[in-house]
Amino acid sequence: MGVTMSDRQEAGEVLRYRRCRWCRSATVHSSFLCPVCGESELDEQVSAGYGVVSRLGATRGSCQLVHQPPHACVVTLDEGFTIPALLSEDRPTVVPLGARVCLRGLGAGPQAVEFRLA
Repeated sequence: MGVTMSDRQEAGEVLRYRRCRWCRSATVHSSFLCPVCGESELDEQVSAGYGVVSRLGATRGSCQLVHQPPHACVVTLDEGFTIPALLSEDRPTVVPLGARVCLRGLGAGPQAVEFRLA
């Protein structure tokens, strides 16, 4: 059984972003101005949490004893913007560019959005 959007909203694990009222471009939640047109009228929306891996970084080490440390990556969300994220899997696997991913959880750091393969 998968996790639904309402389950994520109840748990507080939703990825919020802002969409410009004028040019309709999407941007990360922390932005106050539209990166395309510079407008300050941004509407807050909730992402479905699905996207594709557009860039992979080096595998980051972990202080925990885990078999597979998370990969640093950039995810292009279906809503049209990119965010830095971590890609973690329960089993060792090769992650190709363009792989579909879904939101696993949110953390407190700048790159603390965690995804898993869909």
